[in-house]
Amino acid sequence: MAVLGAMLLSPEEAASQVREHLTEDDFYYAAHQVIFRELAGMQDTLRAVDMVTLTQRLQDKGVLDEIGGAAYLADLIARVPTTANVEHYINIVWEKHLLRKLINASHDIMTRAFDRQDDVLAWIDEVEQQIFNINAEKTTTGAQPTKVLVREAMSNIEKMFENRGAITGLATGFRDLDKLTSGLRPGNVFIIAARPSMGKTSLAMNIAENVAIDQNIPVGIFSLEMSSEELVKRMLCSRGAVNLRSLHDGFSKEKDHAALTTAASELIKAPMYIDDTAGLAVNQLRARARRMCTQYKIKLLVIDYLQLMKAPSKRADQSRQVEVADISSGVKALAKELQIPIIILSQLNRQPETREGKPRLADLRESGSLEQDADIVGLLVRPEVYEDDAENREKLKGQAQLVIAKQRSGPTGTINLSFLNEFTRFEDAARVSDEDLPGDKEAE
Repeated sequence: MAVLGAMLLSPEEAASQVREHLTEDDFYYAAHQVIFRELAGMQDTLRAVDMVTLTQRLQDKGVLDEIGGAAYLADLIARVPTTANVEHYINIVWEKHLLRKLINASHDIMTRAFDRQDDVLAWIDEVEQQIFNINAEKTTTGAQPTKVLVREAMSNIEKMFENRGAITGLATGFRDLDKLTSGLRPGNVFIIAARPSMGKTSLAMNIAENVAIDQNIPVGIFSLEMSSEELVKRMLCSRGAVNLRSLHDGFSKEKDHAALTTAASELIKAPMYIDDTAGLAVNQLRARARRMCTQYKIKLLVIDYLQLMKAPSKRADQSRQVEVADISSGVKALAKELQIPIIILSQLNRQPETREGKPRLADLRESGSLEQDADIVGLLVRPEVYEDDAENREKLKGQAQLVIAKQRSGPTGTINLSFLNEFTRFEDAARVSDEDLPGDKEAE
């Protein structure tokens, strides 16, 4: 009542403040919803707003008696000691609205729990998402004054100047990639895209190793394609420089056991957490990522790979392009929500195989939204894979390039890497000189 009274007493300042934070559905009583709706409508049509004009509007629509008559409107104004406290009134209404939503959600969960017969784990993820949506409502922020934003921006700029040349984001462990990107920033999505068998999983796992083992920073991994056991074997062989095929064939050398033991001791101590659940929907992955972030304080998330994820069931009847767009926007929202960088792997379409030259942004498979939502897009290519001539293929053996085709806050360019196929490992390519750096193009 005090909120609505403040809107009547101050139809410009207080009413605008109320409408910024509250909607019609945030009021419990139907009468209050009607009054709020009519006040908002009058404000939108630039009509004079006071008790007389509101009374007439309600009477014209035949709802004046339903809300308690003109006497009730007068009572609303009497309930307001001062409009200066409208922000506090808004907060009270908002908190009660959240509590009602929590009560309704709890009742719905209890009712559905008695009737649930199958797919309980998937339903638990839905429940978590439902509760989280309520929690997310209270953290929404509106417009902020420019002076606050400018101070924050200048503070960050001064820090970058003081640490000029240093990595400002999370270091990937690859020299030229860190030089070009200044590291992976919180809230950013880094897409590594390639055709099958190019090594995109290996590159992502090498970055995860560098972060978790060398920097002791917690990393979360969602492996939708490989089992966690297979992924760990690959990391052990990569870290220990052991031939993965020989290991699988049972022909590993004696020295390999010592190398694997050393690698195992490093991996055991590394804060790395792997979820290998197949066929996760994006809402399920987001729920699990939140738990992982809360429980293990992860600072980097790796998802392998996008095309194996599913959109929520309500989108299942849409086209695959719409589904991928839904997944892409969901991953971007997750990065912003958790304020950590996310590396997500993606496939390219067949176009790079039908033409000469490097892959392009347009080759991202199934959706242009990937290009739109990503902060950085790296297109991975190994020239030897496309070479038919045996002699030329031998010359190109081990060469790899990561084409940074998009970087929202920096230059694009091509990063040269070396790929050790037998160890499924990428390393920095040797430099001829310090000037041998990725190409420097204009930022987007």
